[in-house]
Amino acid sequence: MSRGGLRAALGHGAVAFGLLILFGETVALLRAAGPLDPTGVAVLRAGALAPSFVHRVPVDIRLVDAAGAGGLFGEGMEVGFTVRVALLLATAGAGWLLFRGGRRAAKGADGPELRRLLLGISVAVPYAALSAIAALAARDADPAILLGAGFADPGQAAAVPSLWWSVGVPAALGVACGAAGAAAAVPRALGSLGPSLGGAWRMTWLLAAGGTAGVLVVVALHPDDTRAFLDALGARGWAGAAAVLLVTILLLPNVGIGVAVAAMGVPIQLRAGESTCALISLQGRPCGELSVDVSPVHLLFVLVPLAATVAGGWWAARRLEDPTRLRAAAVGAAAGAFFVPALLVSSYLASVAYRLVGPLAEALGEGGVVVGPPLGFVVLGAVPWGVAGGVIGALVAQRPGRGTGPGGGPGPNDSTVLR
Repeated sequence: MSRGGLRAALGHGAVAFGLLILFGETVALLRAAGPLDPTGVAVLRAGALAPSFVHRVPVDIRLVDAAGAGGLFGEGMEVGFTVRVALLLATAGAGWLLFRGGRRAAKGADGPELRRLLLGISVAVPYAALSAIAALAARDADPAILLGAGFADPGQAAAVPSLWWSVGVPAALGVACGAAGAAAAVPRALGSLGPSLGGAWRMTWLLAAGGTAGVLVVVALHPDDTRAFLDALGARGWAGAAAVLLVTILLLPNVGIGVAVAAMGVPIQLRAGESTCALISLQGRPCGELSVDVSPVHLLFVLVPLAATVAGGWWAARRLEDPTRLRAAAVGAAAGAFFVPALLVSSYLASVAYRLVGPLAEALGEGGVVVGPPLGFVVLGAVPWGVAGGVIGALVAQRPGRGTGPGGGPGPNDSTVLR
């Protein structure tokens, strides 16, 4: 393997992870500027929890009763919960750096396509290894530093991220993004699947971006609620407000994917144990005041999945070397088919899960809370939207008079080639 390509892959993997740690330490330092007053080592260990909250790693948070034998749970008794959340904007940023690392590694190497693809995948090695080290460093860290003094007093809680998930999820992200970057640098490696995979990828990120933009528009249309939120942040002091605002911004794509999936007809549910209610849905039992009342204006969100799937099919067809309407329709449909697992993974990462564990959970009956779309419904919604939108976009790209040159460009006799 090319040493330059390998250095690029390893360097990008390390930089991608380094930015996650920088984010975590920034939030921890902002929180520490408030009334908590933790030690420097405690702040560093709390900041090491950030990769777990970027990759939806299960984090066990144990609350220890400090009242002694006369306390609610008795001396030494622990109760806690497991939380899973992915701050998707940070996840997307890390994935973009891993993609660039895989592409740069493949471009800087010679040899067969398979060898260059493997070189791109090597971005996952430092990324997963450093994630494991961070999980070990964050073991028994005090989550009150990240979650604020209202969560628990310092020294009354300990966080334990899952080591196996801390390795597996970052490794999978690194392999997927590194391989995608290498494939972008070596298009022949994917053969005829390249346009379809690229179209599916564009459907997915356009859906997330469009949903997030729609959420920001709704926020702008409710200035009173926005002002109340900002006033509540101001009561935390500048450091606490900055920390909460930063985390809120990183969570925006989670909400964007949720509303975009809801626009496809998939309900966004709150599932607590065996009970289920709908936060966003045209039908189903609502969750009281938590549910969003769907108005005719909200129906404009249907433009988000429509535009995303049509644009993905259009892009895929434009990359064909021998464009015919039949081939265009086939590649658009294939892009829609690949869109299904991509949206499934995105919806899983966008959801938030919580499960009570310990003696109290045994007494109450162990159960969990999940906020997000049911994954089975995501598949049922993504198939017709992806395939139909992909075919429509591909056929639009093959409109009459477009030309028949390679890659969907103008033909050799087209007078628009030179001006």
